Amino acid sequence: PVLAEDLLNLLPHMRREVELPPNFILGKGPAVNLANDDDDDDDADEAVQRDIDVGGRLVSVFKSWTSIDEIHTLGTDVYFVTQGKRIPVHRFILRNRLPAFTDILRGGVPTILQNLISANVDDVDPFKHEVTFTSTSFLAVLLFLQYIYSDELVAIWDGRIQSRLQAGFGNMSYVETTTVKRELIELAEAFRLDHLRGPLASTGKVAIPPTLASTWTSFFVASQSTGSDAHRQCDAVLRLADKKVYVSSLLLRARCPTFDAMFEDAEFTEHRRNEDGKGHIVIDLSNLKWASLRLVLR
Repeated sequence: PVLAEDLLNLLPHMRREVELPPNFILGKGPAVNLANDDDDDDDADEAVQRDIDVGGRLVSVFKSWTSIDEIHTLGTDVYFVTQGKRIPVHRFILRNRLPAFTDILRGGVPTILQNLISANVDDVDPFKHEVTFTSTSFLAVLLFLQYIYSDELVAIWDGRIQSRLQAGFGNMSYVETTTVKRELIELAEAFRLDHLRGPLASTGKVAIPPTLASTWTSFFVASQSTGSDAHRQCDAVLRLADKKVYVSSLLLRARCPTFDAMFEDAEFTEHRRNEDGKGHIVIDLSNLKWASLRLVLR
């Protein structure tokens, strides 16, 4: 799986939809032609099909949300709140993908965002931190999270995608696509996501200029410098034969099932949280050298 898919599946509600059968049947809609010989058309068709697949999972989340979905798991530690629903998310992902969240998660909402969100910071229990979207619908927030985690956005306003998802929503009056699109435009403008302007202005599916790989490449480079903000965000260290590599457990568990199972084990992490005296979980890979592992971490 690609990085975008792996990170998206860090969200508990999206992981659930991978592990469980879908709760609805996609509408037939117009067929997506995947047999076109034109490379550009092939790419467009694949993007539409991917939106239909991910959109189907989001429809299922939208329709079947319960209080169980609001339990912190998979390393989540803050809530997005909208329309009475509390969505568990990761402050680490938020801070690195949208730097404005560094201040927001400390209770300092920038002026440009104050009409859209508010922040409730719990000084006693940081797991109760909440970012409330005051005028954004549940579906729009789910789509916004999809972008933050994966660099992608299901274009529910594209007729090819909308027609296939409509059966899942039952009646699209449940979700006015123009309203959801307007809400996403408001969020993009407030967070200064200029590269979303083109895709959100289009009536159909338009590829979003990628930023995901550069975000995490920059983070990794910075995290190896002691004293940097990125370094302070790392909670694990890989002890190799020839060096130490500082990493985030979230990125490790997103990309590797072995690490995912390891960090999900509360007993394992609890007893190793400060093994080096600096708050890191130490993972002994001293049988490996950096020259070989760097290819994996890329």
